[in-house]
Amino acid sequence: MKILTLDVETCPHLSYHFGRWQQNIPPENTVSESRVICWAAKWHGKKGVMFGAEWKSGEFMDDLWHLLDEADVVVGFNQKKFDIRRINTEFLRAGTQPPSPYEQVDLLQQVKKHFGFSSNRLKHLLKELGLSQKLEENVGMKLWVDVAQGDPRAQSHMEKYNKQDVKSTEEFYDFLLGWISGHPNHGLYVEDVDNDTPVCPNCGSTDLHKHKVRRTKVRKYQQYQCQDCGSYSRGRKSLTTVAESGHVLA
Repeated sequence: MKILTLDVETCPHLSYHFGRWQQNIPPENTVSESRVICWAAKWHGKKGVMFGAEWKSGEFMDDLWHLLDEADVVVGFNQKKFDIRRINTEFLRAGTQPPSPYEQVDLLQQVKKHFGFSSNRLKHLLKELGLSQKLEENVGMKLWVDVAQGDPRAQSHMEKYNKQDVKSTEEFYDFLLGWISGHPNHGLYVEDVDNDTPVCPNCGSTDLHKHKVRRTKVRKYQQYQCQDCGSYSRGRKSLTTVAESGHVLA
């Protein structure tokens, strides 16, 4: 399974407006629309973070298209509502056909589903869990403005910021892996494992231990716990006998 961790950065809208507070700025007052200006991405388990930016190459979005086309799974934080939609917008603006379909693991959705932190911001989560921090020094609106105005030093700092976000997101993904529900099934991508050997859906490990029996409304199955990521899964073969199923109503 090819897993790509991804993060994009966008520039702010540029517009004409009279006031500074609670303004409703119509589209005709917009000088330039917000757009994706750079991205960072990393293949899970591989060294090095890839980076593309409009100040480095006019084809940086084409490079991202090829990465997405190659990926089986894309991991990010709030990517379903932000990153992927913004990326797709750029593809559509350029008249580009969509990359081949890929699965998504949005870590923000998983956090909201399973936990009750006082803040769901990635910065807060990383700090509370003792993981690698986002780059915070000299990061504010001025950085985005300076990047948009072509400041080389700001662009270099933005690259470091973008890359660190991807590293932190991948580390958070590994830390959260045992809790992730609905993860794309690693077992469908394993080819060198015996058919009788169970494979962890979340991480692809074959180090699974039998762990009691899981029951649905009308069937029971063998439950397994992965000794690497800690996630639980169940076998596909029902343990319910014909005699046992006779008195079970749906």
